[in-house]
Amino acid sequence: PAAGDVVSSAMAGASLVEPGERVLVCGGPGIAEAVTGRGAEPVMNRGTEDGVGDVDVVMVGYHRDFDYERLRVATFALQRGARLVATNDDATYPTDEGILPGGGSLVAAVAYASGRAAEVAGKPHPPMAELVRAMVGPEGTVVGDRPDTDGHFAVTLGYRWALVLSGVTAADDLPVDPTPDVVAPDLASLVP
Repeated sequence: PAAGDVVSSAMAGASLVEPGERVLVCGGPGIAEAVTGRGAEPVMNRGTEDGVGDVDVVMVGYHRDFDYERLRVATFALQRGARLVATNDDATYPTDEGILPGGGSLVAAVAYASGRAAEVAGKPHPPMAELVRAMVGPEGTVVGDRPDTDGHFAVTLGYRWALVLSGVTAADDLPVDPTPDVVAPDLASLVP
């Protein structure tokens, strides 16, 4: 069981929210759960003609039901002064179906429409690093398939980086920056 041992980008995003703030959730149920756990109020309403009322934060993360109406409501909230928080800025998301647009693609749409820059919480950014350090300590190994997030996250943390070639990065993509400490075909090969 992973209970208590998982740190998500939604949790990192929620760490940027103050208790009592109203957060327009443009993402999955994990964001609403993390925002509630932080003592803030998730606003899930897709909006009405005049929007969702005043919100302090618009938090955007990966979700497959993103549409124009969500973009409209988020844009209006940001134009009225809400802060924009992104759980992550991953351009893509690997699935069994193939490589899909990631949460960063949705954040880009909201940021572009509103003219507001997002504060990004997930890997490789400091909010996620602070959560991981608090849980794991000052030393560790980051295992991942993306140099831009996982590799740079290891650098942010000062941890070793183990690149696995079972996701976004393939053997043909090597060398990558930053340079991994170890490369393995997959997690099972990495941890015999």
